[in-house]
Amino acid sequence: MLGSSAIQHANELLDSLNMPHMSFANMNAEHLSLGQQQRVAAARALIGSPELILADEPTSALDDENCSEFLQLLFSRLDRSRQSVLMVSHDRRIAERFDRVIDLKELFEASPATTERQIAKSGGRA
Repeated sequence: MLGSSAIQHANELLDSLNMPHMSFANMNAEHLSLGQQQRVAAARALIGSPELILADEPTSALDDENCSEFLQLLFSRLDRSRQSVLMVSHDRRIAERFDRVIDLKELFEASPATTERQIAKSGGRA
């Protein structure tokens, strides 16, 4: 069970993500749009200020406005609390907001183990 300060923190996070907690407090997840579900998941990830936030496609169902507001909230919290985020995304809109971006294609090209597996699969032909 969440304490009152955690509930208050959750409500503040929802409000800041354009999901007024009074409107959504008693709503089942099945009645939320995909974008609303993503914003609830983002708020849940920020509760308690974890040192590392792992985010898998957190903006994929968000329109430009909600994506921008989510990123603004995320980065303001990261700056204040010295948290880190590791995000995986196909969403090119957000790449410029990060200090470091790694394209998976670059990782595969740089990995000798991947090259060795590719050669092995092709019957020894490079």
